Amino acid sequence: MPNVPITMTSSNCSACKYSCRCTIDPIFMSMNCSSYLLNITYDGCSTDWYEINFSSRNLEYLNHDTFKQLRTKRLLLKSNLISLIDDTTFTSMSVILEYLDLQLNQLQQLTNWIPTLKTQLKELNIASNQLETLTHLETLTKLEVLNVSRNQIHVFPKELHYLISLITLDLSYNKLSSIPRYALNGLTNLTYLSFASNRNLSCIIQDSFKYLKSLKSLDLSSTNLKDLDACSFNQLVKLQILKIELVPLNCTSCWLRIAYENNIQTLGQCIDVTQTFNLSNSLSTLSRWCQTTAVNCSTDYCEPGTYLNIDIPSSALSVQSKRSQHRNLDIILGIIFGTIGLITLLVIAFILNRLRQGKKPCFLNVKKRSTTTSTRTIVSNDPSVIESVVTHGGNGNNRDQIYANNYIDKTRSTKDSKKRLNFGYDKHNPVFSTNPSQLKNENNLIIENTYTGGNNNGSFSEDL
Repeated sequence: MPNVPITMTSSNCSACKYSCRCTIDPIFMSMNCSSYLLNITYDGCSTDWYEINFSSRNLEYLNHDTFKQLRTKRLLLKSNLISLIDDTTFTSMSVILEYLDLQLNQLQQLTNWIPTLKTQLKELNIASNQLETLTHLETLTKLEVLNVSRNQIHVFPKELHYLISLITLDLSYNKLSSIPRYALNGLTNLTYLSFASNRNLSCIIQDSFKYLKSLKSLDLSSTNLKDLDACSFNQLVKLQILKIELVPLNCTSCWLRIAYENNIQTLGQCIDVTQTFNLSNSLSTLSRWCQTTAVNCSTDYCEPGTYLNIDIPSSALSVQSKRSQHRNLDIILGIIFGTIGLITLLVIAFILNRLRQGKKPCFLNVKKRSTTTSTRTIVSNDPSVIESVVTHGGNGNNRDQIYANNYIDKTRSTKDSKKRLNFGYDKHNPVFSTNPSQLKNENNLIIENTYTGGNNNGSFSEDL
């Protein structure tokens, strides 16, 4: 006759008297304190329990005082607000604790409380938290079930290969984009694996499943896989169930022939160029489309092999399988051309704004510069003539009239820069003297002016 749980009516455990619902029998003894929001005392409760339930109590922080000297094999802490766990929280029960449920909390990382669980823990449920990575798992060598679904994990956990006893691994509803080579190395006892609803998962690299010799069920539903690598799935020698529902799988994948030949139950659809096939009913008709001997397993790729006995052009699979690469290229080119277009619009807006204000854009205000070169040559050996030229200046071959052609005065504008200047007689300058005896034919003064341009800052030289 089986043992029937009996409600504890008299006990030394104060929690069972005033706060929690307790049951007891020779094998099963539990304390249910869920939904109780007041503080609980555990006087006289230091016996070994099979299960303690602290769910839905709005707990935010766990430390050693949370459980005092409680010891249990199964501890339920789901649906709380736990964001921080002290390193010594589970010290009192770590020797016998086998099951820990922390789902539906607010954990952002796993800290040093994990190693305190030692090696007795067999099942850990940390689903529906805010974890981005998994760490400190290397001590859980006896863990058999790990549920980390519905988190924010985007990098494949590197420490999974330490979990050599793992049987069930649930990584569904995360943000994984690929399964790295040998990522699951060492998990030879794994029988169930789920990557379902990892929307970014688009590639399974060859040898990802190489060591999963015991895997029986694989769930890839609601991922972004377009092709399955026949080389990767060919290594799953014990696979019985494959779920690929809501996956845009290419019907020409060579692995589908392998699935058919090994009687693998395939749940989902595949997409042909023109139509969609339900794999549970049509797998036998698709098997003729791929020749398994054509699959090249010596290279790393995520795409299947070649076509066989179909009317689709040989380039169709290549185009179909490389859409993800083209999509990435389109994104990059879109960013580049979008940036160029934005810069162009900003420049046009700047020009229009300047013109509206009656100003020219700064790059259109180009000032023309010219140089003036002035060369004056004085030909004379008479000191008095030289002194006269230096004092009065002039350009005279004629004592009656001297012209200064094309002379640009520094104080005059460009408009008057080419005035002709006339000078009269100067009684103090022997050049203009009316006495012929003061001038000699061999000492005639010749001043040659040469001007170019119209710059006020022109330079000149005098050769004496």
